[in-house]
Amino acid sequence: MIGQELKRRRERLGLTQAELAKRLDVERITIIRWERDQVAIPRVVELALGEIERHQPASGKARKPARS
Repeated sequence: MIGQELKRRRERLGLTQAELAKRLDVERITIIRWERDQVAIPRVVELALGEIERHQPASGKARKPARS
């Protein structure tokens, strides 16, 4: 994944850099560096982002659990 893709996906989720940093347990400056392609984005971040996307719609609000 490259920085532009990370930024696009973060924005689609409606998250700020600070919010994404908190969810990934990293500093905001790390998100900034990843988005600017100053530091390589670890594969685990792409996997974690996929999990965030699965559990959060594009509006930035958490999904309600499905009824059984």
